[in-house]
Amino acid sequence: MRRTFLVWFLVCCLGVSLTGIIVPLTPAARAAAGPADQLEAHRVLAQSEPSAGGFIAVQGRRLTLQRERVHLKGFFYTPKNYSPSDMWEYWDANLIAQDLQRLHTAMGINVIWVRVPYEISGVAPAGYATEELVLRMRELLQIADSLNMRVIFTLFDGYRDFPPPGKQSETDNLTYLRQLLPNFANDDRVIGWDMYYRPETQRVWRIDQPRAISWLVRMANNAKALAPNHLITVSLNNARAAWQPDFDKLRIIDFVDFIMLRVNDKQREEIEDLIGRLPEEPRKPIVLYDFEWGSGPPCRTLRYTEEQQAFMHYSMLTLLEENKVAGALISAIHDGDAGPTTAWNGPNYYLGMYRMDGSPKPVIEQVQLRTVAALPSATSSEFPLRTLAALPPRPQVPRDDGDISPLLVEGTPYYVKGWFRRVWDTFGGRSNFGLPLGNAYPRAEDNVVVQYFEGGVMELQTRSASVNEGRSYLDQIRESILFTDIGRSFVEAEGRTFDPPANPPQGANSRYFPETGHYVQGAFYDFYRQAQDEWRFGAPLSEEITEAINGVPMTVQYFEQGRIERDPATGTFRVGQLGSWAWNVQCTYQR
Repeated sequence: MRRTFLVWFLVCCLGVSLTGIIVPLTPAARAAAGPADQLEAHRVLAQSEPSAGGFIAVQGRRLTLQRERVHLKGFFYTPKNYSPSDMWEYWDANLIAQDLQRLHTAMGINVIWVRVPYEISGVAPAGYATEELVLRMRELLQIADSLNMRVIFTLFDGYRDFPPPGKQSETDNLTYLRQLLPNFANDDRVIGWDMYYRPETQRVWRIDQPRAISWLVRMANNAKALAPNHLITVSLNNARAAWQPDFDKLRIIDFVDFIMLRVNDKQREEIEDLIGRLPEEPRKPIVLYDFEWGSGPPCRTLRYTEEQQAFMHYSMLTLLEENKVAGALISAIHDGDAGPTTAWNGPNYYLGMYRMDGSPKPVIEQVQLRTVAALPSATSSEFPLRTLAALPPRPQVPRDDGDISPLLVEGTPYYVKGWFRRVWDTFGGRSNFGLPLGNAYPRAEDNVVVQYFEGGVMELQTRSASVNEGRSYLDQIRESILFTDIGRSFVEAEGRTFDPPANPPQGANSRYFPETGHYVQGAFYDFYRQAQDEWRFGAPLSEEITEAINGVPMTVQYFEQGRIERDPATGTFRVGQLGSWAWNVQCTYQR
């Protein structure tokens, strides 16, 4: 007899005697939880016996409730700026209630998907389903039930081991399930248990896939025995993984009740083709999740705009409307902010339905249009919602010897960091480059990281500091950041040409550039050298000329990478705002 079946059989036989086991609170959690009578109120779940059909069931490729087809529409949920672990550690049920009420009213969702970390600091040590964790899960279920919504919980979040049978760590995994699941076995507010979030992304899967699948099969069989009324699933990164076998030729598709399939950067036609090519047997419902299509960064590319994000969600939600899938779970509620982190500002920070300032994006209208039925439950409770701790302010990124940590530039919402900050700090900041016009992001066409400033556009080179060992600090900066030719682009866009002088000056305070045939001299040359000469501005494209800048006659000189201007009122020099011109061109093109 296969070991997996033996484990499943033993759990089935022992399931009744194991129900209701939970681990007592840790001292820290008990101190934070409140008076003893309040905890007692949470221990007793005010639950009526669910009526027939109170649990979500499966019929072919349908999800059903009381034998009627139901569709799931909802979100992976965490409060704004919280990670899945933060939500459980810094528990604020009142904030969660406000959030879910707003989402339900705005978009008519009927389900939330929530990840439960295997270890929660101060609440549940690794592999222990403490009393306090159960209390918090019950409060969450009560909030969802008050809005006629249901919940899918992901288990083992953050766990990395995937042990083979017989290991102590496997015993710990099974103990965890026995501690947790029986507390909810008769609670129809729970749709089911997602055994793992994207297992294919873990190292164990990549190096020993059958071992990872075998672990998922064993955990799922045990979960089903402990909570037989609930559905079992695995949120897969790749649908093909559902048909890959373990050592005993068991497949994920054989033990899950429905498939959760990640949608990432795929057009509607590709998704439909994938669904159409899925093996016919066994027929299982498909729930799409993530819909990872960002609406930014602003002006980056036509592929990632708010309009394109809305269209992609329209395409995916239409599959739900046409009964080609059973559910749609959207990945993000709010946009993120890459600025204060060490990451570049890519599309993954723009996946939300709401912008960072809280304003709604056009995609919300598409979510609103696809209406789904509410999912009231037979189980109910009346617990006091607790606010135990507020999320602390985000810690500052540690500064290192090179001072590359994110720096918020005064007067803007934007940051400079990494080599961009080193350039900013070392070579004059605003006086040399103007203010930043956005955070640094990978350019779509070649993935080169760029940052736009009023006076120039910087490019991060692939060379790293380690490659430049033995070079001076200034040389390393110059080799790591280069400037784009916005001066040349501006001159060409304007259709202008500047004839080289017949007799270039030969004085000490001048320099002739044979590659362009132009020179820079006098006070303009002084400013040019002070601003880091060719590295910063490149070669001149003109001599000093007079032209109107914003309606004011000025003496200016054009260079490959920018423009230098002399203020006629004060005689002082400044960098022209050709970076702003390049940014506007980029944004206009992307519209």
